[in-house]
Amino acid sequence: MPIFNQLIKLINNYYGQNFLFHFPVLKKHRSTVKSFLTMSNSILINIDENKKNFFINKSIFCISKSGTMSLDVCKNSSPLITIYKTSWINYFLIKPFVKVKYANIINILAKKEIIPELIQFNCTASKIFKVASKFIESTSARKNNVSSYTKYIHKISKKNTSELVARKIESFF
Repeated sequence: MPIFNQLIKLINNYYGQNFLFHFPVLKKHRSTVKSFLTMSNSILINIDENKKNFFINKSIFCISKSGTMSLDVCKNSSPLITIYKTSWINYFLIKPFVKVKYANIINILAKKEIIPELIQFNCTASKIFKVASKFIESTSARKNNVSSYTKYIHKISKKNTSELVARKIESFF
């Protein structure tokens, strides 16, 4: 959250305070998230799933940790930057066991960076700002980001995926 506070200040100072920063969270985490953010009229902490998807869909771009949230962003066809940072001790304890080069599931499957990632030591407000600025200033950068990950998702998806999953589940009974 300190990184987000710094990032919001950088964006507001550089571009003016014309942005709404949306933080979708689970109800049980709302007060914790709120306590870490420097609250202002430009910050919305939301626990409603429908509103979450509305705001993602209408966003200029999204910044998300790796995981299901980044898949929600892709589902809503919003430009995406993936970030992830943990404490340095956790990082050094876990790092020897992690055998993937990327954090975002799309990048892992593609074996290349389709969605920009800023992980651990690269996850700083200034580095996120640099990537975010490209999305803020360039419609084509946003469109290329969505187009790239959408093409890859379609490439690995099958039209009858739900049917295949249902058949597999039925085979267990």
